[in-house]
Amino acid sequence: MKTKAKTIFLILVLIAPPKETSFDNADLKKPKFSDMFCSNSVTSLRDKVKPNLNLPDTLGVTVYNAVPEQCWGDPGLTAFMFKLDIKNPYKHKIIAVSWDLLKKYPNGTQVKISGTGYDGIYTVRDKMNRRLKKKIDILVNTDMKLGRWYNVIIKKI
Repeated sequence: MKTKAKTIFLILVLIAPPKETSFDNADLKKPKFSDMFCSNSVTSLRDKVKPNLNLPDTLGVTVYNAVPEQCWGDPGLTAFMFKLDIKNPYKHKIIAVSWDLLKKYPNGTQVKISGTGYDGIYTVRDKMNRRLKKKIDILVNTDMKLGRWYNVIIKKI
């Protein structure tokens, strides 16, 4: 019973405004009840801290070819209008990223990929279909081996 009474007393003391408060100073503003007791300091701190955009991501990776069956429109152009050498598109070392990753990896971003059969440094020059999430495609020649890998590490250079 004593603990309940102490808890209620503490709540009343915290909620009750002080009797003699002077707000004559122009620099001070009278605090609102919601500011004093309802603010979430974790949320406000999270809003002030910028995310570290250079942390590596773990994604699913597939490969694709510059052929009409796998491209929308002209297979000689990427979605960012980068002109490909159709005879040897792998020489450009291009990847396509899903739309949810475009903010972190915009057009022209160089990335290091590890955990695939095609590890190395690539440049973002294409984007994937909107329905795909957290995925990248590596552009390879038609005579190269196709593949799919999970938990691949991609890091912005």
